[in-house]
Amino acid sequence: MKPGQNNLLLTGGGDISQPFQQGGWGAAEQLLGSLVGEFRLEEVLAVSHQSWVYLAVKDDGHVRQQVVVKLLAPTTLSPLQQQLFEREKQLLASLSHPGIATFIDAGRAANGCSYIVMEYIEGTNIRRFCDRKRLSVAKRVQMIVEVLDILKFAHSRLVIHRDLKPSNILVTDDGYIKLLDFGIGKLIDDVSDEQGDNTLVFTPQYAAPEQLCNQRVSVTTDIYQLGHVLYLLLAGAPAFNASEGNMAELYQAILNSDPPPPSLRFRRFPSRLGRQRIALRRDVSTRELGTTLDTDLDKITLKAIEKRQEQRYLTTDALSQDLRDWLEGRPISLSHHLWTYRLRKYLQRHRQVVALSLLFLVLMTGGLANHLYQLQVEQQRTELQARKAEEVASFLTDVLLKMEVGLEDAAQPTMADLVGYAGQRLDAAKDMTEDVRTRLAVIVANAQGRVQQFDQARQTLEKHTGVTHWLSSESPGDARILLEYAEAMFDLGDYLASRQLLDKVLLEQSLTLSFPLNYQLYKLDAEVNRKQGNYEQALTSAEQARTILVEHSGDDLSGRDINNLLGGILINLGRYEQASAAFEQSLALSHKMGQQRAFGTLVIQSNMAILYNITGNTARAEELVRESLTQMRELFPDRYSNIATLHNTYAMVFKKKGDITAAIEQVEQAIELYRRHFGPDYAKLISPYSNLSELYRQQQQCDQAQLAHDEGRRISQVAFPDKPVPDFDCQSVASNEKVY
Repeated sequence: MKPGQNNLLLTGGGDISQPFQQGGWGAAEQLLGSLVGEFRLEEVLAVSHQSWVYLAVKDDGHVRQQVVVKLLAPTTLSPLQQQLFEREKQLLASLSHPGIATFIDAGRAANGCSYIVMEYIEGTNIRRFCDRKRLSVAKRVQMIVEVLDILKFAHSRLVIHRDLKPSNILVTDDGYIKLLDFGIGKLIDDVSDEQGDNTLVFTPQYAAPEQLCNQRVSVTTDIYQLGHVLYLLLAGAPAFNASEGNMAELYQAILNSDPPPPSLRFRRFPSRLGRQRIALRRDVSTRELGTTLDTDLDKITLKAIEKRQEQRYLTTDALSQDLRDWLEGRPISLSHHLWTYRLRKYLQRHRQVVALSLLFLVLMTGGLANHLYQLQVEQQRTELQARKAEEVASFLTDVLLKMEVGLEDAAQPTMADLVGYAGQRLDAAKDMTEDVRTRLAVIVANAQGRVQQFDQARQTLEKHTGVTHWLSSESPGDARILLEYAEAMFDLGDYLASRQLLDKVLLEQSLTLSFPLNYQLYKLDAEVNRKQGNYEQALTSAEQARTILVEHSGDDLSGRDINNLLGGILINLGRYEQASAAFEQSLALSHKMGQQRAFGTLVIQSNMAILYNITGNTARAEELVRESLTQMRELFPDRYSNIATLHNTYAMVFKKKGDITAAIEQVEQAIELYRRHFGPDYAKLISPYSNLSELYRQQQQCDQAQLAHDEGRRISQVAFPDKPVPDFDCQSVASNEKVY
């Protein structure tokens, strides 16, 4: 066929009107092999009541070119629809943009069939692309911003798309966005036509109310449709639910129902598994996704899909700016009237005055008041320290915003969530002075340790302080950082590393430390000695820590903790009456602070349960451990180490009662929790493996008993390489009931 010869030849000859009248995919396939202009139809891509879309190829022996051919049968179109098609050819020829499929050719075949030839885009629709790549919410929002830039170009050429949907937004393998099917667009200066001509030129699920009512469309129609695409990318589900194929129900919802915010739509997804799948495709947890979508993104999306055109974003620039502001962490245009926004701006204006005093509240760490006070005083002295205070305040404000997101959330973020975010925020911080970064690293690591993010605490200190350098140098180093690092290593079960760090501080700095650090030093020294079996030395250090606390009128919280530690050491030494007195004093201080259901109180109760069990009051022991375990799971579900310890204690209570089967079940739960959350070499696994070995021995299951003994021995040799472990003897295995 000669170039430019615009006719259509069916493979077997015949009239093209017949297969169009039959309709459907099968009818469209009857044209495969036909020539349209210079292009042979090879594959059906889409079929609708308006057109059939094909993958076609031009092969002149020199160049093989793939294109998309859109075919309309004049026998099935009204004059108005035919006019629309003619306009499509003109406007596509005028739209030259890298984000819009390139117009190649158009014409009418001799038999009256109109066609248009466009660039073939190898890509994936935007929803599928985002899900397959597990793109974060931020990256999805960035893609919508890129679509808005393309739409802005089209709108500047007086063109409205009018059928934006995921399948018309393709993403190439290298991440470039291409908009398809501007063929249903209209020139804006033609929209004022009184007749209106919206018939059959939109996809129902993404149709704007004005399209359903056959009213005038505008740029806000594109904004509405893209808003629904954004909604789907965020929530993982469309804004409106309608029975499949029930167009009347869908239209009713579009016209009369208010869609829920994307965050609520996600949380109301019918199945938990479905929510998990949606979150996984966004590379976050379900909690994180709900929190991320809350507030600003909810507001932006709902504004874009307002039913009345005048209530939507009026331009692509307006929507794009709010999305860009969200991406960069700036306030959006929709939040200026909220009290939370005003409070946030107040914090930003008065950072040096109020922000530092809130860090203790946000991170809930102990012993930080001195750091904050010192930094506040320094800030008043020099311009440099004012800059440091500003950096700390900026960091804090960002963490506070994370807290604000959860205020109206039924599933509010936990302290672990906030602390985890603080660690991420510190890692991402740039242009922060070294001193501020070091101070914040100590604070964040302390907080991470308190919510049992032990490995993260270690990494925070290694990444943002000079702690690893000090370990191998003669420099005494910063005692605060060394002690925090020692605490992190202790929590990770690396007692040897913790011991080495403590010895360095004890030898070089113990006589010059301030009160809070001196107390921390001796308390941690007591804990490490107890883990290493040096109970008398542990008692000496714990009593020294308590003396330091009393001499400096220490706070009740520290008093509670040191008495709880003393009680545990005294149990190890067999001094049960003294242990009971220490626990009672610890519990009294907890109640004095109004912390009857606080985390520390539950730890005390669990240790008292061990004491009651050892001294024969099994009923009281069982009551306490059952109550503590229930409350720990309810109030502190992510404190896995303590929950595991309670299961181990419960096992010893069942053992005392003679219920070996129940005891084995409890100790296996403890082992599973420790292994899953802290790894197979975690030092606290030594106790439950020892107990499991003893329980199996009592049932004369020697093979299982030896396996448990050997695993506990392996871990013990990692944690205590210099401490001998007796060989296994099925006739004599000692239980190992620990106090924490």
